[in-house]
Amino acid sequence: MTGTAKICEAAPCRRRVIDTMPATVPAAADTWDRLRAQPENRAVATAKATQQILIVDDELWAALDMEWVVRKLGHEVVGPAATADAAIELAETERPDLVLMDIQLANDSDGVAAAVEIRQRFDIPSLFVSAHGDPVVRNRAAAARPSGFIEKPFTPEALALAIEAALEPDEPST
Repeated sequence: MTGTAKICEAAPCRRRVIDTMPATVPAAADTWDRLRAQPENRAVATAKATQQILIVDDELWAALDMEWVVRKLGHEVVGPAATADAAIELAETERPDLVLMDIQLANDSDGVAAAVEIRQRFDIPSLFVSAHGDPVVRNRAAAARPSGFIEKPFTPEALALAIEAALEPDEPST
């Protein structure tokens, strides 16, 4: 898989490859640019530029795709983490506003258990991004009170809309 990449020299980044658009989805770049060009979408992205999003996925390309979408929306990326323990540790130290959580993680760790613990200990919501979307898994994931569920493979637009919906403040009761 090839794509365009920029090198990040900033100390907080500590990553070699950022802002990557995989070549496997060239049409998505055009669609994404059209989506971002709409004034209402630019306003949403810039109004929430201070949001931090933790990415938890053991698949490198999936994590990079999620990172690209998060950065395009103007948000800050925390992580990525590939295991449940790493996700919980990052959530504790960085206190992100949202977690993008895969269900099956490295070292046979469980993303659902991590999301439940993160929600209980830090009250940070998760948006599940996983290829494991069967009803049994979704029922088990409900214990984390997730902000949503996106099935892999996802489009950048679908993930962007789910992230923005998850970051929207709850409407006050009247």
